[in-house]
Amino acid sequence: MTHYLRIFLIVVLVASCRPTKLQHKNALQFIPENYVLYQKLNADLNYDGILDCILIIKNTNPEYIVVNSFDKTVDRNRRGILILFKNKKGYQLIDKNINCFYSENEEGYGYYAPQLTLEVDKGDIIFNFEHGKYGNWNYRFRRFNTSYQLIRYENTSSNGPKINSEVTVDFLAKQKKIKTNINEDDEGNNPIFKETITNFNIDQLVQLSTIKTFENLQF
Repeated sequence: MTHYLRIFLIVVLVASCRPTKLQHKNALQFIPENYVLYQKLNADLNYDGILDCILIIKNTNPEYIVVNSFDKTVDRNRRGILILFKNKKGYQLIDKNINCFYSENEEGYGYYAPQLTLEVDKGDIIFNFEHGKYGNWNYRFRRFNTSYQLIRYENTSSNGPKINSEVTVDFLAKQKKIKTNINEDDEGNNPIFKETITNFNIDQLVQLSTIKTFENLQF
């Protein structure tokens, strides 16, 4: 009897020592101090029939309220992301990176900074960066165990209507595909692509939480 009682006590102690994730009824309660909500997206990320929540947040450091090259006062504070799963009790924080996106008022990208948009596809989270006539690129993340990890990168480089090149990196297949438009006379309606495919090895996928800046994340 004493033996079984010891086992029971050990099980109870182990269970009580397991870390529990913080829960809030309101998703906005997860926004850290000195940050504000920039964008909110609701989608079912884990296929349980309940709408989860993605928050894009923005720092409010007054040191980054500056005057740009056009003598206009702009907010250069960086942005980040919180990923929350909803259950019957409220929201749980699943993953985060509070400083990975540049400001929407950043300079040095031609005539304006690339516009960030969010998309959810089959539970994956996709970050799209649109840069007008210069092209666009996106990063696709999928949840494995306890973190979101980069599984695909796509980049289209263009000059107005003409596509110069397309790059696709599949990190699950460990393959990189480059399509280069070799038609110098193409005006946007007659691309001729030369395709190159290379294989590569990686030890592990890039975790969303470990990315310092998306502007330097290229492949």
